[in-house]
Amino acid sequence: MCAPMTQIWAICQTPAHEQMRSGNAKTRPKAGRRLRMVVLFLGATGALCACERQAPPPEPQQAKAPAKAAGPKSDVDKLRQLGYTGFSEQVADTPGGVVTYDRSRSAPGYNLYSIGEQCRAELIDAQGKVLKKWEMAGSGNWAHVDLAQSGDLLVVGRDSSEGEDRSVSDATRYIACLDWNNQLRWKRSLTAHHDVETMPSGELLTLTFGARTLPAVSATLPVRDNMLSILDREGNELRQLSLYDMVSADLGRFPLETVAPNRGDGKPWVDLFHCNSIESMRWPNLAQKDPLYAPSNVLVCIRHQDRIAIFDVQASRLVWSWGQDEISGPHDAQVLENGNILLFDNGLTLKRSRAVEVDPRTNSIVWQYQAPRPQDFFSFSRGSVQRLPGGNTLICNSNSGVAFEVTPEGSVVWEFHCPYQNAEKKRATIVRVKRHPLAFIEALLAG
Repeated sequence: MCAPMTQIWAICQTPAHEQMRSGNAKTRPKAGRRLRMVVLFLGATGALCACERQAPPPEPQQAKAPAKAAGPKSDVDKLRQLGYTGFSEQVADTPGGVVTYDRSRSAPGYNLYSIGEQCRAELIDAQGKVLKKWEMAGSGNWAHVDLAQSGDLLVVGRDSSEGEDRSVSDATRYIACLDWNNQLRWKRSLTAHHDVETMPSGELLTLTFGARTLPAVSATLPVRDNMLSILDREGNELRQLSLYDMVSADLGRFPLETVAPNRGDGKPWVDLFHCNSIESMRWPNLAQKDPLYAPSNVLVCIRHQDRIAIFDVQASRLVWSWGQDEISGPHDAQVLENGNILLFDNGLTLKRSRAVEVDPRTNSIVWQYQAPRPQDFFSFSRGSVQRLPGGNTLICNSNSGVAFEVTPEGSVVWEFHCPYQNAEKKRATIVRVKRHPLAFIEALLAG
């Protein structure tokens, strides 16, 4: 008698087989032996009949996403509302710096990382030597930094040193520009948060927010709406687009999740979106092949909706969205040269994080990285990813103050631990890490 195909595939879906598909090279030999045993057993018993052979298993290169329903929603709401921590929970086991460096397999470049609570950014080489440092006296927090081609450092910050998101309208926020030598060029009061980048046009793109009354979301509480703001090169706002207005016009494509009220300073309000990254399309060759990558489109990562989405800023409309029931509390989404999207999935439901690459044309996950023991890699907030030349991926485990580079197969070839610690020997957390090309940085250093 033929065994049902669902039973056969259930045998293959053991933890070992799942590890084999996850991209972790150390677990593959054991997983492979288990899979070969299953195949031998099926061959000996004739378990596969002709009709079952016509139904192939899923493509091996696609990584199955963990089920979102694995964690209670109340637990996820609690993790969403935790503030950004200044130091990791564990006592540091190393003094800091680069602890792993495989020169032959690591992608060359210089690394820029920032420490939010210290309002500090540092540029380091592959061995961890500090080449450049930026700081801003009197500031309370740096939410993000971005190094422009000119050598200027764009900063999204907050003058208040109090916890993140204490009120629905925070008037202490700003966007600023420091030059290569840490001199302030300009500073603008703006409700900017989480991200800023220079668009191909030279204008700046950032995330802002504002309080609104939205009965469809809450009949009694104010709601924080997120906006996509376009600024001139001096940080002056030129245009602003409401995320809520664009999403609510297309709820079939983007059904809104219910978000628990944020207590903040004691006056509850709803942080509906909590966007954390924004990126304009910058691959002309992709735009010629698919309107998804049109120059007027921008990619946004939306933590509280467990989604990434693409919006057309010229037409003020939603173009594409994905993620609910696949990712949980994501950060730092970006479009790759092949058209896929790379992002940091914080994994709030399962309390384990991973790097994920998804094809937006098919809505399928084509690659992922998670730790050999998945529970060893978890950042409940922040986090960053970057695809490097040659195919490696740079990942920042923000809440642990650790950044590491992995090969496509999952081998760690570079690892950096933040060297700053508090009196309790707990490591300072890192906002994001980005690797810049050698030629770009060396030209700036040469002056």
